[in-house]
Amino acid sequence: MLRGLSYCSGFVTPQCSPVVVRGLRLSLVLSNGSTCPLSVADITTTSTDFALPTVASYPILIGPGDAVALPIRFAPTSFGTKSATIKVFSDDPASPGQVSVRGQAPSGKIAVTGSTHFGRVRACCVDERMIAICNTGDCKLDVSSVAFRRKSRHWKLVNNPFPATLHPGSCLNVVIRYKATEKFARSCDLLIHSDDPAMPTLCLELLASTVWPEVCCDDSRAEPCKRRCREPSCCTRCCDDHDCGCDDADDEDDE
Repeated sequence: MLRGLSYCSGFVTPQCSPVVVRGLRLSLVLSNGSTCPLSVADITTTSTDFALPTVASYPILIGPGDAVALPIRFAPTSFGTKSATIKVFSDDPASPGQVSVRGQAPSGKIAVTGSTHFGRVRACCVDERMIAICNTGDCKLDVSSVAFRRKSRHWKLVNNPFPATLHPGSCLNVVIRYKATEKFARSCDLLIHSDDPAMPTLCLELLASTVWPEVCCDDSRAEPCKRRCREPSCCTRCCDDHDCGCDDADDEDDE
């Protein structure tokens, strides 16, 4: 048995943020159960995730029957389970004494609700869908970006609130707008980037198709109509304040 030294038992504690503002502290108790003074020369840790107390100077002298409580701060720099060994060097003949410590740094967890399938949308009209990006984890979630994989004149995000930090249980809404001016139905990918280690990039497929009036599909005026939605002879515009010109050129990459 170590002369004059006793330690707190295990150290199992959750710590939310990998960038600690207020570190969680537990005490390492050094007690002297002998009849002689005890001199502690140094305390070390095998991991910087567990911050040792600042000591003005060594040695620390502990009188007979006295005890000293030293705070150990859990300050993880990444998510996951962390462990370390704290060693205490003293004039105890059995020195160094040591204790194993461990902590858990959980992350946020991303979840998305709402449909991204628009179905059939009348030519030259605009349709919208709303999705909610949520944090179902135990700690904050940093969503760094919500954007299309490729730029497209047919798709738009309305009042995109990201980048943003989502606290546990919170959500932010994103409105997706589709403008039905495509000749042919094509899907579009929406990418959500966050610090969820299990899913750092979430890809949502957006699906919609343009419904052209039958008159455009059944006679020789079909192609002129599809090239220009405002042709009065074959298409009725839904949104007078939008440019409904149909241009189906290749989309540009979203760099």
